[in-house]
Order: sequence, then structure tokens, then C-alpha cells
Amino acid sequence: PTNSSFSSQSTAYKQGEFVRVAAVAGSVVTIQGSLADSYTTSATDVYHVTGWNTFRLAGFTITGVTTVINQLHTIYLRNVLDGMVENIHVKNGSFSSFTMHQCMDTLVVNCQAQEDFSDDFTGDFGLFITNSQSIVVQGGFFSSCNHGLAIGGGIAVGDVINRYHKISNARISSYMNLPAVNCYGNSEHITFDNNTIDGAIHVGGDYITVSNNLIKSSPYNSSQKAAVYISEPKGFNFFISSNRIISSSTDPLIDTGLNAAGFDSGVTKGGMLIIEGNKLEWGLAATSTSAARIAVYNRGYNGSVLPNCIVRN
Repeated sequence: PTNSSFSSQSTAYKQGEFVRVAAVAGSVVTIQGSLADSYTTSATDVYHVTGWNTFRLAGFTITGVTTVINQLHTIYLRNVLDGMVENIHVKNGSFSSFTMHQCMDTLVVNCQAQEDFSDDFTGDFGLFITNSQSIVVQGGFFSSCNHGLAIGGGIAVGDVINRYHKISNARISSYMNLPAVNCYGNSEHITFDNNTIDGAIHVGGDYITVSNNLIKSSPYNSSQKAAVYISEPKGFNFFISSNRIISSSTDPLIDTGLNAAGFDSGVTKGGMLIIEGNKLEWGLAATSTSAARIAVYNRGYNGSVLPNCIVRN
């Protein structure tokens, strides 16, 4: 696939997805389900993945090796299909405590991933989900000096767009200058539900749901203090609903486009931004000249279909 074929927010955001094959007849391949995207034949590569691993990891604690030289992943899962990871405790990861790369249809239950709380590589991770599909995280605790949980990835062969993940009932935290949760722009159809997020959430891509969470803004991030921040969007389909959002910052509680170029020329699709039923708690004094608010700024939308924004209840 060509550079930026999924989203013009980055050249690294290329189209791609995993599919399960139901049958092959000559040159005709029948897949289980439907494609998530449409592709130009001349710019598409098709691979048969033969190295899938299916297994269950459960019930142990692992301590990472402290280093400031190499970006070590304490647990690194790649090409896992129909896997189960439960009751794993990862401590003292130097870069990423727990990484899932090019995985599909895998369940993570009641796990903990905590890095060494030293900003060795300017972007350390508790749980890092990269270029995967249909990862379900239920419960657990994920913490880092930077991103407690991140969804993103790279540009290698097989690095598909992140799709269909659901993160629920987890506690996620950070204590330095990056958000506790960061869902990068190579993502769509991602759900964050009923989590405790201590240190803000940044979301990008398209078709993102943030609902029923307790979200606290980060007191450590000097450049972006919004509790909920939409960055690197492809389209305008975001659903932010029924959250309790707490902030003592002068920045908005919910922000896209005010303090950075969130809703900019990289956004080529329309859609519906819905913000409803949230409880916004602002901790600054009533005499402050700043105001707790929701900010939606157009920084140069580049699509042909007009986007819509609904704020209610």
C-alpha cells in the first residue's frame, strides 16, 4: 500500500487488514466476513500469513531488565491468533512492559504491566498494542511514566491498521508529560469503556468510542492538559459519552483543534462528533479568568462531506 493511503496524518498510516479465509477456488478467495476498507488493486499486496501462534499465558510474574541502552520489551507477542493472556504481572519494564504486535482475536484479562517509571526512551509503555485487530482487554492495571496504554504501530510488512479493539474495566495511569492513553491515528472502531484513566486520553483515527470512564487530566503535561483530546483524526466519527471528566487545568476538558492541529487538513472524511451525557468537573477557582469548556476548532478540514458536531445533555 502507498504512504498515507489510510490517513494523510502520517505517511506511516497505510491501508491494511487481516482476514480469515473461508475457501480458495482457483484465483477466488472467500473470506469470513467483509473487508473493512476498499483497496486499489495496483497498489495492494496480498500475503498468506503462515506463522500464527495460538496459546494461553496465565498466572505468573515477570520482572524486566533495567536498561537505558536498548528498547526492551519484557513480554513481546507477535502473530498471536485466538490467544488468551490472563493474570500476568509485568514489572519494571525498561521500554515496553507488554507489547502485542500483529495479533488478532486475542483476549487479555486481569493483567498488569508497569514499566520502571524512568523516562529512558521518551515514550515508554505499560501495554503497547501495535498493528493488530480485535484485541479485547478486560480489567487490569497499566502504568508508565509516559503512556500506560497505547495503540499505534509501524510500517513493516504486515503492519495493519488497528481495528476492533475494546478496552474495558481497566485502570490506566501515567505520571509524566504524555497521556495515560494514546490511540494514534492508524486506528478505527476502537472502544474505551468503563475504565479509570488517570492522566488524560488522546484519541485519533476514526470511529472511536470513549464512554462511561473516569478520566482525570494530567498535572504533569505542560503542553497539552485537556482530559480528552482528539488528535490525528482521519474522520469526524467520535462518540464521547457518559464519562466523568475531572480537570484543574486552564485548557478545555474536551479539546480538538484548540491547542494543536487536531481537526486540520489531514481530516478528509466527514462524520459525526457526539459529546453527550458527560459530567465535567473543573477544579479551578470561580474567579479564574479561564473557563472549563469543550473546544472544537476547524483548522482546515479537507473533506467534501460536511462534518457534524452534537453536544447535548
